[in-house]
Parts: sequence; structure tokens; C-alpha cells
Amino acid sequence: MSLLSQVAETPAEQQEAALALPERPKLDRPNGFPYVMVIAPVIIAGVLFAVLQSPYVLIFAVFGPVLGIANVIDQRVGGRRRYRRAFKEYEREVEECLAQARAAHDRIRMRARIATPIAEDIVRGARVNGTAVALGTTSIRGELRTSGVNAELASRVSTTAGMPVTLETRCVVVSGEAPGLIALARAVVVGLLATDPSARLAVAGSALGQLRAELLTAGVHLDACAEADLILATHVPRDVDDRAQLQLEADGSATLVDASGVVTRIVPAQLGAPQLRAWLPTVVAAQDARRRAEQLLPNDCRLDDLAVAAARPGSAAFLLDAAGARSVDLISDGPHAVIGGTTGSGKSELLVAWAVALAKHHTSSELTMLCLDFKGGATFDALASLPHCAGIVTDLDGDDALRVSESLRAELRRREQWLRDHGLRDLAPDGVAGMTRLVVFIDEFQALVGAHPQLQELIADVAARGRSLGIHLVMCTQRPTGTFREELLANCSLRICLRVEQTSDSQTLLGTTDAIKIPAAQRGRAWLRIGGVNSLVQVARAGQPLIERIARHERARLRRAGGAAPRALWHPPLPNVLAASDLPSAGTDELVFGEVDLPSQQARRAASLRAGQQLFVLGAGGCGRTTTIDTLAEAARGTGWEVVRVPRDAEGAWDAIERLSAAPEVAPRHRLVVIDDLDAIEQRLGDEHRAALLDRLHTFLRHASERATSVVVSARRCGGQLLRIQQQCDQTLRLTHATRNDWILQGGEPADWQPNWAPGRGRLGRDLVQVAVGQPTPVEEPAQLRWLPFSAAGGGVALVARRGAPIAQALERSGATVLPPPSAATLREHGLGDAHYLGDVEQWLGAYGAIARVAEHRDVALIGITPGEWRSLFRADPLPPAVRDLGSRGFLRTPQGTVRRLQVRDGVPIAIEAMAAT
Repeated sequence: MSLLSQVAETPAEQQEAALALPERPKLDRPNGFPYVMVIAPVIIAGVLFAVLQSPYVLIFAVFGPVLGIANVIDQRVGGRRRYRRAFKEYEREVEECLAQARAAHDRIRMRARIATPIAEDIVRGARVNGTAVALGTTSIRGELRTSGVNAELASRVSTTAGMPVTLETRCVVVSGEAPGLIALARAVVVGLLATDPSARLAVAGSALGQLRAELLTAGVHLDACAEADLILATHVPRDVDDRAQLQLEADGSATLVDASGVVTRIVPAQLGAPQLRAWLPTVVAAQDARRRAEQLLPNDCRLDDLAVAAARPGSAAFLLDAAGARSVDLISDGPHAVIGGTTGSGKSELLVAWAVALAKHHTSSELTMLCLDFKGGATFDALASLPHCAGIVTDLDGDDALRVSESLRAELRRREQWLRDHGLRDLAPDGVAGMTRLVVFIDEFQALVGAHPQLQELIADVAARGRSLGIHLVMCTQRPTGTFREELLANCSLRICLRVEQTSDSQTLLGTTDAIKIPAAQRGRAWLRIGGVNSLVQVARAGQPLIERIARHERARLRRAGGAAPRALWHPPLPNVLAASDLPSAGTDELVFGEVDLPSQQARRAASLRAGQQLFVLGAGGCGRTTTIDTLAEAARGTGWEVVRVPRDAEGAWDAIERLSAAPEVAPRHRLVVIDDLDAIEQRLGDEHRAALLDRLHTFLRHASERATSVVVSARRCGGQLLRIQQQCDQTLRLTHATRNDWILQGGEPADWQPNWAPGRGRLGRDLVQVAVGQPTPVEEPAQLRWLPFSAAGGGVALVARRGAPIAQALERSGATVLPPPSAATLREHGLGDAHYLGDVEQWLGAYGAIARVAEHRDVALIGITPGEWRSLFRADPLPPAVRDLGSRGFLRTPQGTVRRLQVRDGVPIAIEAMAAT
């Protein structure tokens, strides 16, 4: 297998396994002389002789020295024998390990040389990817991993020789011995030109005269250093910072110094004259094509003037190259395209020309377009008249970005379902009746992902699945470098680069620096890259007359065919002001108060409240809470509903809700109850009245549907007991909140909050809604409290007052008798009599039951009494009605148990409520 043979390897095979290193054997260190083994038998023999008195036992004394000496001999001789066997096995394992290392090094070198071929590989046909120049090879340690403890062997096998040395440069300065210098220079020329065969090349220096002659003889055009894209010289050219220096040594090696000053010893690549001469025709052809394109391409051309043969599905001719009109096919060349270009290079004209060319060669039944402009301009306004245009989106705010996301996701789901229903895996290149191809044009992709990062994942998903679903992306940006993710660029094999300012931007799209050399005056001049091949093109301009002609022709075709324009993929956003007169009509069981945006369904629907449903409206001041209530009230009156508006003051709200709770179980007709600023109302009440009112309202809401009653409640904030009211409502409308934190605390989803909503804009659940504004109409307010003069002079009255002196003085001036609270004995002996009884709460409670006996026969006036004190006096009575404050209000309790409010001035009751509170 040759070094440059393409081999099929799995990713796992490309990762070399760690090489196990054999461990070098060690010679066993012999043990010392076994003195104990020698002495022990002698001692035993002596003891036995002493006991047995037999000389034969002394024979045992000889065994010890004999065995000890034999053991020493065995250790010395046997240990060396075992070591020789182990070392022979080790040498065999080392040879196997080195063979495995050599094979691994060959594979590593082969992969490296395929990825970054050197000159001799290039002239044999190796393909260069990227812009790095390979100038030779060197040894690199660490390419092959090892396991095991063998430092000497690890150093040998972990170093891979012959690895390519590459660097990014456009200028190489060579020096050294003349014979070898020319061969080295030939290799450098091949390395430089392999990245861009059409580039302008300069070869400077008297020592390189032979190379210049070889290049000129082969037909290669050479330029001066100041005008060249690539430079090979024997001296450092002026105004060139990005350079590498290559010093050829006497032993054939070379010293490489890159632009940052890093020095590397390498084995330089070298080429003979026949090898260079055989490869140069490719360079000559590329240079000729470039010069012809530069000379033949006009600086301006019109789309009308491009002569195009029959177009294939997905193709469009909007470019002009040296050979004439150049078609770009989104299906075969795409499926997606990336366009780069600085301000003023002609990106917008390119997008419009591409869209118009597609419309020119396709009907709206075959292809539709969605245009997204994220730079705040009017790039796609000219396309609005085309029936092919299924939507134009400009100047996205947070909500509109979400709508784009939802609309595209809905379109993906629709197409997937359509293919599934028709038993297809993907949309055929020629299309299928009933399903059009969709081209999504995005102007300024960088601004899109910068302002709305959440759309990055969606567009990557569209790019991955677009081919099979018939969706194509054409994305345009000023700075391609760092804007597009790798997985997105991998699906965009069609690339167009107009003039750019940064070298990296040109290299990202083209793999060369050609785009930075386009003159600023040549607007619309670009490089087209398809299948790894770059060609210089001029973008044609699409005039408005041509667009109108295409639009008229397509509309006429649709009329003849009896078909409709393509369904809109993008509905205009909700208006900031929506008139009630623009709302759709509804039945008598439904009140329409706005519009709901449904981008996931690519539609809108009416925001409505059905009979028996409840709506809770939350929002900050000026957000449109009252407008929502007024719009619903107007709609209710228009459909013949009864409208009950709960007043915002404490007394009116208490009485209204009490009347509603006491109303019949079944209402004579549909009824709408509106309660504005419920949180403000509850704050005007004391603790006991607040709890009682909210509990009464909660009960009313629970049974409202049974009474054909709908309730609308609004509040700035919802907390505490108000949460029970909100949870009882069927829907919650969240309008603008002051801060994102407020929005979250009030139960809104963090992703749904927006700071700059117009009045009436909000979320009904998770859906975006705009509330309509109706015509000003008279507000139906409940009847106000009416007061009658109050006088206690006509009969005895029991009075409970925190300040009794003003009342006593008033009564005495009228000639009445005022007594303190009577005791039980007094009541038994004298009865009530005609006197007025006056005391504070403590005095009445100290009379032990007197208040209960008096209340059975007389009215009881209570001035400045709190609900808690009321309960201590009348334990069996319900809570008295709410009052706006205890300083100006009091209560009059009749013997029948009814309670009416008193109007108080300077601590003295002056008027009584004309109508009972209950």
C-alpha cells in the first residue's frame, strides 16, 4: 500500500490504540549463604548423640553443609539460565512491539500526509484542503500512545518521523546552498500554489533565476512582490509581516522560522524539474481562467439580459461568469447557501436577484419564498408583489422572533406530515404536486443570532432536515467568521463571497483570500464556490419592471388555472392598536375582545369570553386593564347582556358583591360582572371585611357558570387571597409588567416577558393577544348611597361610641335625657323608659347582657366601632357592611337585626342610609 493510498477506516480505527511495551527482565539477585540451614543439622545430630550415644547419628551433621552449598550453586547457575530465557523472550516481544510501532507510524504518517500533503504528494495528485502550506517533514513525539514501564523503548516508539510541517503564510523566504535550494524552492512553489492555483505569484532573488525560468517556460505568469498574492524570495520583502524563513543546511536538513519566531528543524520537501513541469499545467489553466474572467466580466449587468437555457427545478441564473450566464442549483449544488460581503459590496442586490431569478423560472405552485430582513432595511420590499413571496419579515422584536420560530416549526411539521401521508421519504428533485419548495432568505444572519440566540438551534435543524423536506436556506452576513456553527456550514456547500475586509472571512467561505482583493468599486463582483471549485462572477441586477412583469404573468397564470396564491407562512404581527369594529362578530353566547396570534398554526383567532367563563386580567398601570374591561362591557351591551360594574370604593364594592351573592340562582339573561382594580379595592378594606368579601366573591365565581354569568376581574398584582380568585377564573390575561421579575412572580413564563408592549398587548395563557379598543360609552355605575336626616330625639336610642361627649351634648341640647348603660337590675325594676343610653364598648360589656336586651326593643347606633368590637357586642350577628372609614361612618342596628350605615360629622351621626345594605 502506497503512502497516499486512500484507506477506509472507521473513526475508532483512526484512533490508534495504546501500544503495550514489554518490561525488560531483571537478573535475580542471589540470596546469601544459608548459615541456619548448615548449623541446624549439626545441632540436631549433637543432641541425638548425647541422648542415644550412637555414633551413627553424627552422619546427620554432614547434611547441613552439603545442602547449603548445593542451594548456593543452584541459585547462581539456575538464575542465570532463567534470565537468559526471559531476555530472549523480551527481545522477541521488543521486535514485535517495534514492528507494531512501525506499522502504526506508517498509518499516522499516511493520515497526516493525506490531510496535509507535501509537495511530492501534491504533484502525484493529492488534494489540498485548507490554506496551510506544507514545507517538509519532521519528527513529532506523542502521536502514538504507550502503556507499560520501559522508558528507553517508549522514547523510541512514541516518536513519529516524517510528519508534515505546515503553517499559514503567503510569503516564504529561502536561503542556503544553491544546488539544493532550487529543489527546495520548487517544493515551496507547489505548496503555495496548491492552496490557490489561480493566485498571483512572485519569485524574487537572483539565486532563484533558474526557478523563474522554469515557471515562465511552462507558461506561469509571475508578478511583482507588491502585486502578488503569494511570494517566494531570497530576501524579506517590504510590507510583508506574514512570512516564514527556510534556511537549507549543508546536511540536507533545514531550519524553519515562522512569523512568530518559533524555530523548527525539518527535512525540507524537494522536487525535481520534471515533477514541477508535469504539475504546472494546472496552475497555468487556473491563472488563464482567472485573467479571462477578470477581463471579460462587466462591472454591471441586468438580469433581463442573461440568456439562459431551460432551467432545472431549484436552479436560477443570476450570475455572470467568463463563459456567460451561470446557473446556481439549490437542489444539486446546495441544499443551502451562505453569502458573505462587507457593507456596500452588493449583498442585498444579490438576494433580490436570486429571488427574482427563482420566481422567473418557477411558478408559485413549484416554489415559494420567505424573506427575513434582520438589519432593519427594506431589502425585500421589491418582492412583495410576487405571488411566490409567502411572507416578508423585518425588524423583529422579541415577540416577532418567537413568531418566526413558531412559524418555521409549524411548516416543518406540516411538510413532515404531508410526506408521511403520501408515503414519501423526501421531496423529489422535480417536485410533487401539492407541495412547493420553500426558499428562506435571511439578510444579516449575524444580527439574527446575536439578538435571538434561540433561533440558532432552529435554523440548524432546518439546515439538517431541509433537503428531504424541500426547504432551502440562503443566509447572508457581513462577517462569516465565527457566525456560522460547523454543523450549519457542513450543510452549506454552496457559497458566495463578495468583497470582504478580513482575510479570515474569505478563507471561511472560499478557502482562499481572493475575496479581500475585490476592488471596492466593483459592486456585485463575487467568488462562487461549488464543490470546492472557485469561480469569479458578477451579480446581475433585478429591476422593478422585471419584477412587476413576473408578478403579472404569475397572477394571470393563477387566474387561468383557477388557483390561489401560496398560503402565507408568515402572518403580519398583531397591530398595536386594534379597533373593536375590526373584530369578528360572535354569537350571543360569546364576547370577543381581541385577537390571538397563533404562529404555531400559522393563523389567528378571536380572543373571546364565553358565557359562564371568568377572566382575570393582570398588569401594571397603563397596560390596558381598564380598556379590556370596557371592551368586554361594550361587547356585552351590544349582544344584549346585562352588565354589572362593581364600584372601586369599599362601600360600593361590598354592597355590589353582596347583592350579586343574594341574586337568584338563575339569571333572567346572560350577565357580565366587571371588577376593576380588585387589589386596590381589597386594600381599602380592613382585614375581616377583606377576607369576607373575597370569600363571598370566590363562592360567587364558583357558581357563576350556573347563573349564565361571566366575570372579569383586573388587578395590578395577585397575591395572598387574590390567588384563590385567580385560580377560580378560567383564563388569565397577563398584560405589561414593569419588570421581568414582576412578570415571573405573577406566574408568567420567563420566556414570554417583553418590556415594551403596547397597551392592550399581553399573553392569554401562552398565546400573544391584542385587546381591542372600543368607542367611549357611558359607564353604568350602580346607584349611589342616598342619605336621610338622622335624629335620635324622637325616641330612646342605645348608643355605643368611642367618644361619647359630643353625642351627649347634642342630645342634651335637644332636651333628651342621656343615661349610662343600664344594669340588669335597673332593667328589671324600671324597664327601658324614654332615656337614651350612651356608653363605650367597655361600659356596655360591663353591663353584662344589657346591650342584647336593649337591642331587642330599640335601635342601636354604633359610632367608631371596629368589626372586632361589633362581634364582641353582637356575637350572633353577621359582619356589618364595609365603610370607607370609621371616622365618618357608623351603623344603626334595628331590633329586627338589619344594619344601615350612618353618616357622622364631628363624632355625631347626622344622616342615615336611605336603602338597607342588605
